[in-house]
Amino acid sequence: MIKIEKLMMENIRSFHGRHELNLKRINLLVGENSTGKSTILGVLTALNEQNNIPITIINFNTAPFLFGSFNDFITKRGGRSKKEKFLKLGMGFFYRYRTKQHYNYKKGILKAEYENSEGQPKLHRFQLGLKNFYFDILYEKDIKAIIYRHNKNELIDKYDFDLFFNGVCRELDNSSKVIDLNLDYDDISNKFPPETILKLIVFELFKKSHDLPNQETNYRDFVNELRFIINYSNYNIVNIAPIRSKPLTTYELHGDIYTPEGNHIPFVIEREFRDNLTSGLIKSIEEFGLESGLFSKISIKEFGEPKGSRFALNVKVNGPARNIAYVGYGVSQALPIVTESLLVKSGSMILMQQPEVHLHPRAQAALGTVLVRIAKDQDKRFMIETHSDYIIDRIRQEIAKGTIKSDEVNLIYTEMEDNCTKLYEIKLDENGSLINPPASYRKFFMEEEYNLLTREFNGDSN
Repeated sequence: MIKIEKLMMENIRSFHGRHELNLKRINLLVGENSTGKSTILGVLTALNEQNNIPITIINFNTAPFLFGSFNDFITKRGGRSKKEKFLKLGMGFFYRYRTKQHYNYKKGILKAEYENSEGQPKLHRFQLGLKNFYFDILYEKDIKAIIYRHNKNELIDKYDFDLFFNGVCRELDNSSKVIDLNLDYDDISNKFPPETILKLIVFELFKKSHDLPNQETNYRDFVNELRFIINYSNYNIVNIAPIRSKPLTTYELHGDIYTPEGNHIPFVIEREFRDNLTSGLIKSIEEFGLESGLFSKISIKEFGEPKGSRFALNVKVNGPARNIAYVGYGVSQALPIVTESLLVKSGSMILMQQPEVHLHPRAQAALGTVLVRIAKDQDKRFMIETHSDYIIDRIRQEIAKGTIKSDEVNLIYTEMEDNCTKLYEIKLDENGSLINPPASYRKFFMEEEYNLLTREFNGDSN
């Protein structure tokens, strides 16, 4: 699995010019509406929708984020006639690569540049850098060229795209037993996506390892690492939507296929009760329920046979258990957040939008604690877009308690300046105190607190 540790964006929506963002174990994304927070979440979602090398093909219309066509999300400066030509994305990443002796943790960098092609982003340039080599693949109307470098400085070779690959393809037909490249030979003659190009480079480097005996280990290690990057580039990024599914009195159709709104969660819980009555998942959910004051127990009531064909989800708040549709709306909104965070595999990143919706202050604070526990105990990462001071303050308290280190938490504040997003990464000390936050950050939360108190005074709270 690849883990993103730095995100780079340029000329997408309100992100004019180059922006870099460090991704840590817990990332808190705060700021006023329409200041770029959803763009960050949407870009991370788009990066995860890949089957081959990431960012070679990008889709900015994956639920719950819909960015429209290229002309809709390319940055505009000074009116619609002054659109930027290229949109750029990149990431610094690290990956765990296994050798015969042990696992190694290594770093790399990916960059891509896109242009408009019938309203969709088309790859114009692709760059991949690992420890020993750096590739720069340029796509233009008539000329396609490739450069690969050693440590980004020494030029190893530069080729005319078509001449080089025509020659390599002929050699591959005669030398396919040297290394299994899994190439689609019919596709190579008229199409050169980056993953195919890099596989061809691997072939060339493998040949050079025989010409340069003293470099053989270096080249062969790199060949294996590059093939790992090509074949295992999924980031396991999971979205949880801001408005979760509406609770039902009964659930009748099997529906445990993942949705950002959490429609699948009742079916997951029902199956957990049916298959494992001593479930650790149920125990963890109920621990959150107690800490938050939302509920103390959850249970399933089955109707008919076979089991799971029709059931009700019940929760105990005070007194006997009641149907989830007849208790406070906060329960049904919190369950998908906690359950999905517990379900996803270790190493995943969970994207959350406004997890505090319909939760009272105690529940918001308890959610902050449970997310810290999951992040630390299960090696997961969170990008949480929130307006909740209670969640942020509870995470700061967990830093002070030593549950999580201050350098594992990133407080990201967004604001608009001249119609462009400005990013602040606010550091925290070992006591959870903010280090030199911008003045506008404190003003933002003072206004949020005032708005919350006004709603409660007017009887508008849930």
